[in-house]
Amino acid sequence: MIKKTNTTQMIISWNTFGAARTQAATRGIATDLARLTRRAALTIPVWLGLRSALMAITMVMKEGVQHIIAFDKALARAAVVAHGIENVELFIGDLRKEIQQLALDTGVSVDKLAESFYRFGTAGLNAAERLPA
Repeated sequence: MIKKTNTTQMIISWNTFGAARTQAATRGIATDLARLTRRAALTIPVWLGLRSALMAITMVMKEGVQHIIAFDKALARAAVVAHGIENVELFIGDLRKEIQQLALDTGVSVDKLAESFYRFGTAGLNAAERLPA
């Protein structure tokens, strides 16, 4: 049997103390990791949902502006081929209303309808023939 000396007892107590500290630190890390995991499980889905909603709003606004610009360009092109019209501004205003109503009725985009009006104008039809009374 090994005789325990003062130095041996000191080493054993130091190792026991070190093991206790290591065990406490490990328990603390495990607790912190568990708390972090619970927080991430709540935060990440909320963040993804908010991000998706914000991106959808931005995309809708961007596409809306693009459609408005395309419609205005198509109306400007239609105004160029509006032959035989005295008051072009009034005609384009009426054309805008007619195209918007037709788009609601048919489901075709307003810029495509305005573009078709332009195409009829380039084919030689006058504005009165292209827009029903």
